[in-house]
Amino acid sequence: MDAETDDEIPVKITFIDEGNGYSNIRYKGGESFWQTKPMIPESSADGAVAVWSITEMMKPGEWEWGISAHDVLIDNNNAWLPSLLNLKNRKINISADGRISGDVSIRIPNQGFDAKAGFTASKEDMESIGTNVFGKTQRVNTTLAKQLAYYLVLYSPMQMASDFIENYENQPAFAFIKEVPVDWQTTEVIDGEIGEYVTIARKDSNSEDWYLGSITNEKSRDFSIPLDFLDEDKKYVATIYRDAKDAHWEHNPLALTIEEATLEKRNKLRLKLAPGGGVAVSIKALD
Repeated sequence: MDAETDDEIPVKITFIDEGNGYSNIRYKGGESFWQTKPMIPESSADGAVAVWSITEMMKPGEWEWGISAHDVLIDNNNAWLPSLLNLKNRKINISADGRISGDVSIRIPNQGFDAKAGFTASKEDMESIGTNVFGKTQRVNTTLAKQLAYYLVLYSPMQMASDFIENYENQPAFAFIKEVPVDWQTTEVIDGEIGEYVTIARKDSNSEDWYLGSITNEKSRDFSIPLDFLDEDKKYVATIYRDAKDAHWEHNPLALTIEEATLEKRNKLRLKLAPGGGVAVSIKALD
């Protein structure tokens, strides 16, 4: 920090919500090492416009800050509002002689819904995957097979499947979620290009089994995956969860084909990934 004085300057920071119904408003800024601080409501127009503020003591320098809140639309109690709305963190500049410039407020326009109306399950919620149109069921922009592949591509020692448990009943794809490990002995990055596609294989730390995940962006792709990572003179049975022929992230995301194959090190695994699709494979060693 380049400054001529260590004097702290009081800076009032304001958050204006134009009817989105945000609550539990909290300020975080670099001058306080990103400590979470509650903001104080100043006024509320019964859900139309709400104003919150906080006064922070800042030394000369440049300080980034932002707001986290409970977003009723996505039921997220820790939504970082700048990134949620594709905005950068705000910046405040305090000059050596105490002049304040930069962003001392953030205004979030109404996002197109009535925060007071509440959210209830619609016919689309109960009977279909939705359309990605606001007011109907929201969903991820991938195929089901790509969601399964994420269990391999995105490493985490703790995996989960979020939703009501009833929604997993009689779903064949759930078998992969139940069996995929979270602790790995070996990881092989087979191929990939940033922003385009990636294929990763991982070996279970507690067995001789392998698991493979491959994903693509909005482009369809054909892969011929070498299985050099498998042991010599050993056979494996693979269960392949792949995009069906007519799968598409936007038009037909749930189309999934599950098939089995016997594999050896000398084989290649031929895969076709749909637009926004992927494939997940469990490769179990035969005794």
